[in-house]
Amino acid sequence: MILRSRGLRLALGLVLAALLPSCGGGTGPDPVSTPVPTPTLAPFVLLQSTFPPLDPGEIAIGDFTISAPGTLRATLEWTFATNRMGLIIFSGTTCTVDDFIDLIEQNLSASAACTPLGANINPSVKPAVITINVTQPQGARVYIVNLGPTGESGTILITLQR
Repeated sequence: MILRSRGLRLALGLVLAALLPSCGGGTGPDPVSTPVPTPTLAPFVLLQSTFPPLDPGEIAIGDFTISAPGTLRATLEWTFATNRMGLIIFSGTTCTVDDFIDLIEQNLSASAACTPLGANINPSVKPAVITINVTQPQGARVYIVNLGPTGESGTILITLQR
């Protein structure tokens, strides 16, 4: 019996020696590591400007550069809720006012000089907002149109979230 008990003790010691290092030496379960989330970068301002008073039918134009792929967000704010405003962003900076008028008459179908990236025409809620996913850096042009009935001024803010 002594051999048995000594053999049992030896077996128990070997089992404990094998199990204890796998616990990590702690008194409880292994802590679960939580992955650290990648921080979201703040939106980068591409264009921020006020536009001068526009009479009904007048247009303000601004060029800007989209510096990287990401989500472009344009926000147009104006003074009077009774006025209707239009906001259109084009790829490139070659769309002239005449091209723009032709494009509007064609119901925003792309033309050789004007490729719309996004539009918010005649929004019923202030501010007018456009959100566009862009896949490559490029130049761009924004058109702001006062559709009336009275004169209007306001601000445009265009940001890029990478």
